[in-house]
Amino acid sequence: MERLTKSEQKKLINRIITPFIDNQELKKYNSWEDGYQIRKYNNSIVYQGSFFFSRTEPPCYIENLSINKVEDIILEIGLPKHDLTSYINKEDVFITIRLGYFGKNKLNDRIFEKESDYIDFANSIVQHYNTISQELIEYCTYLPNVLKEMDKLQEEGKTWNNRGTGILYGSLDAYFRGLIISRLCNDNNFHKKLEYMDEKFSTKGYEDWVPYYEKLKQRLDTLEPIYN
Repeated sequence: MERLTKSEQKKLINRIITPFIDNQELKKYNSWEDGYQIRKYNNSIVYQGSFFFSRTEPPCYIENLSINKVEDIILEIGLPKHDLTSYINKEDVFITIRLGYFGKNKLNDRIFEKESDYIDFANSIVQHYNTISQELIEYCTYLPNVLKEMDKLQEEGKTWNNRGTGILYGSLDAYFRGLIISRLCNDNNFHKKLEYMDEKFSTKGYEDWVPYYEKLKQRLDTLEPIYN
């Protein structure tokens, strides 16, 4: 069958997703032609799921997590060439952790040939959220688990964001997140990580980031670990 329009795809999927959102106290944000986001806020984290629709490609669903105690510091120190107004006003959220890093989201590994495939896709998202997503949220909310994954990536010769496939979200700001997590976890290798980042941010082309990195280091000096 000819692929459905984006509007038709959304209509079918929303038959399932709209009541699911209401039941789980999720809310829809940032709706645009090619997709929308759903979020669930609590005192320490924000779960964000993103739907993407295309006329030429199958729909997909991506999950991320924002850790408030990390992102509050990012907002405090700022980022180069970023207007943070919408983030400060809680209209947008910075992402800390890519849940896709764990490779447990198999939702997008499917073929869409008929309308019922879109309904099945939506039902699979609901089932995934109620099971695997909750396991990953619990795992990542305990930051020493995230630190363990960061160290694993380093041991494999990879960066924490690893060009968009690592555990931490972002470009150079991913390194900010990594240092904050390391400090909060009372990491024995925090100073080694800091030395490595001193070298990283002395790289030519990163000059715009240096003032923010220096501000971050000052903030880390006063940041009390929350884990032993």
